[in-house]
Amino acid sequence: MGRVHVDILRRPLSTYVVIAAVLGVAALVLTLTKVTGLSLVLDVLAAATAFVAGFAARSRARHPAWAGAAAGAAFGIVNGIAAFLHKTTASELRTALQKSGRSSPLSTHQLLVIVNSPGAHLGSLAVSAILFALVGLILGAIAGALAGGREQQRRAV
Repeated sequence: MGRVHVDILRRPLSTYVVIAAVLGVAALVLTLTKVTGLSLVLDVLAAATAFVAGFAARSRARHPAWAGAAAGAAFGIVNGIAAFLHKTTASELRTALQKSGRSSPLSTHQLLVIVNSPGAHLGSLAVSAILFALVGLILGAIAGALAGGREQQRRAV
């Protein structure tokens, strides 16, 4: 079991970015098919990938937080493309407004124009990329701190 752990950490750091992007593609497909339960599982797997990327980066004397952020951003960018591929319908908009318990002074048509605009899609993509990059940054830094503690224990022995 120890050998598997070592082999995972010896992979190039770009491998973790590619893994996160592949997880993002899977999350994109699940988002478009409206399967939200499995999409949450993929979010957790992407977070774990960012953690492992930070751990591996620290063991190579690189910046663990940046490695985690790169993996998180790759997942967020690919997953955020879903906004461009989905067009909100009037019935979906009405259902969302009813569930939130809010009303809008704008008509449904005006809201649909705003929700389906390229600016809203770009904003969604940017928020997704930044959010997952920040989560990856934090997890990578935590993993780097944990890996740094293990290295210091090895040197002391």
